Amino acid sequence: MLPPTRKQYAGGQAWARKGESMVAIWRPPHGQKDADGIPFEDNECHIIVQKSKPKGTGQLGLGILYFDYKRSAYFEYVAGSKYYAGEYYESQEYKTIKGLELKDNEPF
Repeated sequence: MLPPTRKQYAGGQAWARKGESMVAIWRPPHGQKDADGIPFEDNECHIIVQKSKPKGTGQLGLGILYFDYKRSAYFEYVAGSKYYAGEYYESQEYKTIKGLELKDNEPF
């Protein structure tokens, strides 16, 4: 089973033309495999941006989140590490990549 396209929503083509921003939330069925033959995880959720108008307000694409039932919260994997909402941007890894780490002042 594949995620729905924007033309498969109730109203079909009329909604596909009318909608400004269209986002699909899809949970892969248990046991289904992706295009590479790897099974989806049980707690995986795909957020698919199918349409974004006017131009420049968004970008088409796919984001994958995972649900942690013990914390009742979603998280994502970045470079193999688990991050909950907002944690990645506070991490040392992000600050190092963006050049935001604090450095000692140079001597005069």
